[in-house]
Amino acid sequence: MNYSITDICSPHKSLKISLCLEPTKVPYFTSLQIRAGRDTLFTRVYSHYSCIKDFLEILRLPNVRIELLDIGGVEIDQNHFLTQLIKKLQEGNLRIPAETIHFHSTITEGLVEKHLELLTHFNPLVLYGIELNTKVSAEIHKELVTLEQWKQAKKVTYMSMKECKDVVRMEDFVHFEKIFWVDFTRKMEAEECWQMIKAFRHHDHPRGSYFHISDTEIEINGAIALFDISSKCEERDTEYVKHIQHFPLDDGVVLEVRLYEDQIIGKKEVKEKLGEM
Repeated sequence: MNYSITDICSPHKSLKISLCLEPTKVPYFTSLQIRAGRDTLFTRVYSHYSCIKDFLEILRLPNVRIELLDIGGVEIDQNHFLTQLIKKLQEGNLRIPAETIHFHSTITEGLVEKHLELLTHFNPLVLYGIELNTKVSAEIHKELVTLEQWKQAKKVTYMSMKECKDVVRMEDFVHFEKIFWVDFTRKMEAEECWQMIKAFRHHDHPRGSYFHISDTEIEINGAIALFDISSKCEERDTEYVKHIQHFPLDDGVVLEVRLYEDQIIGKKEVKEKLGEM
């Protein structure tokens, strides 16, 4: 099959790329899929070497915009693939200009050191969102939050926090404008709830910012006791929400905080548009 990956990709303003290690019978094979909007431009399962070569050619395109880079796969040869990819990025002095990185993995360990090493090769001025659809150990989490890419990103999705929940600190997250956590299976203390609320009231967090933390235990009365405005529950739209508080901000914007027994949700928007978020 004769093709030019640059000819395929260059006419398009924005790309979504998936690098997935396939559970094939042949080791060291990877699936590369490239999409633009709803159209699939390229898909192929081939050697690590050829896949990495094509991916680097895409990175060398002038003004390339990678909307999403999805990386995942099976356990058998993921370390080999990541090692080779990182080596080639270093040799070419290349940064990955992806707006969102999505890590998904079926390997036993979940997120590993090589994933973090790869993340350091993302352009932190471009990277907006970090999505973790895999296990994250306490040790990996503590290292992850020190990276410049983490500190510069504005959106984070954590789909499993069971293994790192005890080392999670709110101060490592409050710079994000959009936060979505699942499986935060420990009690969220009242002070932690208040820390999140205070951060999202700040002008650094624009309209449209939100946080959603679920599968936890919320100390509802304790959180309400820390409010620096009078407690007033807005009209509840479901029996499951225990308290809805509106914190008025500038220009008609409010931070709506919804307290449940097992989750806390905050939305920052003009009151009329809160239901649209």
